[in-house]
Amino acid sequence: MIVRNEQEFLPDCLESVKTIVNQIVIVDTGSDDNGVEIAKKYGAEVHYFKWCDDFSVARNESIKYASCDWILWMDADERLLPESIPEIKRLLRYEKKPLIYKVHIRNLMQDGQNYTLSNAHRLFNNHKGIGFSGRIHEQVSPSVKKLKGEERDSNINLYHIGYSFEEEKAAKKLARNRKLLINMVKESPNSAYAHFT
Repeated sequence: MIVRNEQEFLPDCLESVKTIVNQIVIVDTGSDDNGVEIAKKYGAEVHYFKWCDDFSVARNESIKYASCDWILWMDADERLLPESIPEIKRLLRYEKKPLIYKVHIRNLMQDGQNYTLSNAHRLFNNHKGIGFSGRIHEQVSPSVKKLKGEERDSNINLYHIGYSFEEEKAAKKLARNRKLLINMVKESPNSAYAHFT
């Protein structure tokens, strides 16, 4: 997990996964709150990384510290729903080939009541060569395809509260994302993903 000033979200996030994970890796990109101390209370390994306006570089920094066979990546403003724990246990068996699982995400909207649904590849085996790409809205699926790996669906569900931020936080997040998207299009002007992500 990469974090920056996430103290208000980290406790619930880490509480939701503490019974299913053997290792928690936190890469802090410049926090000035108590998030690192909170993470350490949950037994997390904390590493530091200078933010470089590229989510995939930061995520790849985080997975290099992973020592377990499987990696579940989440953001601090997400929660693993309890009914997903048996599903994760069922899926975590040895796989020689590169493999990623799609999880279902419930995105709480700004009204705090409604949510939208999305999917993303969030669980994958710790296979050499699997890594993130994309300055923003980073993903692992291109690396798995390159390795001739496999993508599968799952019944894992996350609850994402990041879209329910108050207006000031939402505006800052939007400005950051806009900057990263513009840079991504400049770097890859012929990439459909860069234009439509």
